[in-house]
Amino acid sequence: MGMSLADFCRCTPSEYEKVWAQWRKREEEKERQAWERTRTQCLCMLQPWSEKRLEARDVMQFPWDENKKGRREERPESKDEIMSRYRAAKKAYGMK
Repeated sequence: MGMSLADFCRCTPSEYEKVWAQWRKREEEKERQAWERTRTQCLCMLQPWSEKRLEARDVMQFPWDENKKGRREERPESKDEIMSRYRAAKKAYGMK
């Protein structure tokens, strides 16, 4: 993640979770960009051989394409929902 050991040791769990989430988001975006380039290259190679005009989604479809079709993305959990699940887990494991 590029975090020094000293920075890691100073992080609270919630701070670390936010840093990790941003790092993961950046890594996923880099991977997505690589797949988009691959799809574009395939489109450029196949287009001369096709009788109809191809779209990128005709060549390859990815999970993130569904979001562009108008499907609603899941909303993030609120703090109350997270705390409710946390309390339920504590109770299930006999913690106070």
